[in-house]
Amino acid sequence: MANYLEQGMNNNAIHTEEIQLNPCSEEGQDNTDRTVNYTEDDWALVKDKAHEIYKKIVIHMDKGADSLEVQKLIAELRQHITADVCNCTPELLRQLGNIYAFNKRFTGKVDHYRDGFAAFLRKAIYIYCDNINET
Repeated sequence: MANYLEQGMNNNAIHTEEIQLNPCSEEGQDNTDRTVNYTEDDWALVKDKAHEIYKKIVIHMDKGADSLEVQKLIAELRQHITADVCNCTPELLRQLGNIYAFNKRFTGKVDHYRDGFAAFLRKAIYIYCDNINET
């Protein structure tokens, strides 16, 4: 779990002491960790799904983070995380975006898809979260 979703930094500051290894364990959240009994093969499938979504996002990067195509893919990423990892709340998704952009270990992995992809992904995630209507 920790190697896929680490809790990121808040919007105001970036402090390594704020990183929590398992964001699915936040108190008061319906964030049941679906990965408790995952095998290496299960994890490979989870990572492969994310990889496919990232590749599709890269194809549409030139359209902008707020483009309909990119926003639909961010929704698909969120659905994937919710289905295969834990309930991906908007707050959790924002934290993931922060990790992509600000955690050098993750930024390097994400930017291999395309230079600047980590920052782009964070921006697209924030736009998505700002515009969804959670009821």
